[in-house]
Amino acid sequence: MLSSGGVAVGMVMGANLSRVGGPQTADAYEKATRSAPTSSKVGWRGGVGVWRAYRTANPTPTSPARLPPMAIQHIVLIDLAGDVTAEDSTYLTEAVGSWGERIGLATEARIGADTSGRAGEWDFLLYTVFPTQADLEAYAIHPVHLEFVAWLDQRGSKRMAFDYEI
Repeated sequence: MLSSGGVAVGMVMGANLSRVGGPQTADAYEKATRSAPTSSKVGWRGGVGVWRAYRTANPTPTSPARLPPMAIQHIVLIDLAGDVTAEDSTYLTEAVGSWGERIGLATEARIGADTSGRAGEWDFLLYTVFPTQADLEAYAIHPVHLEFVAWLDQRGSKRMAFDYEI
């Protein structure tokens, strides 16, 4: 939570602010955010996402019911069948690391293994951000991405993907 002008501003993306103790109306939210900091050092970027979600769900005469499209975050959990080898980790890291040059559609792309021991069956998390839904769709059918998917399929992997606007 970020406090601005004595009113708590919820920082939960996509949340109905009335559920997290934030302002109950768009007017209260607008008043609370009017003097809010804009520095990303205090996490205000998340507040912009909350405001977008709040205004989309609760349009007022001064706010459109649907705001322009946002970037898309595409997250994939990957479970490789069997034990993960050093070669598997190297391939995944190098493959995803080359996407900026070879695919060029994502603004961010990285992959990593769980370090907490709490990921259950999932071995890796792939994190990508695309400027638009169209960029994500173009990535999905790009030959370099399809080569990556084929490698995962050959390894008998399971995957769970989750896409959302940010």
